Amino acid sequence: MSVLVADLLANAMKEIGALSSGETFSPDEKTDVLGKLNRMLDRWNTQRLYAYNVNFANYTLTPNLSPHTIGPTGTFTVSVRPVEIKAAALILNNVTPNVTMPLGIRDDDWWANQRVKTLKTSVPTDLYYSPDFPNGSLYLWPIPTTAYGLELESRVLLSSVVATDTLNLPQGYEDAITLSLAEDICPMFDKTPHTLLVSGAMRARAAIKSTNSFSPRISTVDSGMPSGGGTRTNWNYLTGRVNRG
Repeated sequence: MSVLVADLLANAMKEIGALSSGETFSPDEKTDVLGKLNRMLDRWNTQRLYAYNVNFANYTLTPNLSPHTIGPTGTFTVSVRPVEIKAAALILNNVTPNVTMPLGIRDDDWWANQRVKTLKTSVPTDLYYSPDFPNGSLYLWPIPTTAYGLELESRVLLSSVVATDTLNLPQGYEDAITLSLAEDICPMFDKTPHTLLVSGAMRARAAIKSTNSFSPRISTVDSGMPSGGGTRTNWNYLTGRVNRG
């Protein structure tokens, strides 16, 4: 659904009675409400359940460079650096067809315990992402010596907007943004959020979060079920008791 940002601002003001039908807001009101909107969208970007999709972006590695950076002025240029890297893969682009090799995504502790951080190889196996700002840092290990491709999976971010922008929003987002913004601007207009507005905004946010949520993959070592490894316990899920003997 497409919506003009200026209309979204006006609709949020109407929800709390700060603007009547047919009225227009003042330049100061537009600036203030727009600022609230962009701060809210920025806050939503910190939470995975507000992200409606993921991006798969391809880049070319620079041999012997560590770290590669990603952001407005990074090695890989994007408008906003990713909050997190969900998955990554090395693309062997010197063969036809190209071969994609998944990289292990590592955390801070793994990187801190890595004893030889400057080890080099043509084919790295792991990636540690440090979400520095404004550019994030991508540490591939071992450091790649070949200009292979790199595929990064990261969640879509909600960009900041201006009043003249037109937003193309997935289902449910216009309602969630409008009602949530109405809640946020109540103190600005000396209003108390109505219980119907609060419950409506909560339901609207829950709707998009439920759409964006996913069930994790799980495994079990119980008899007759796919196994993920590990040691089988003697707990019986059918009886709710520990098997004896």
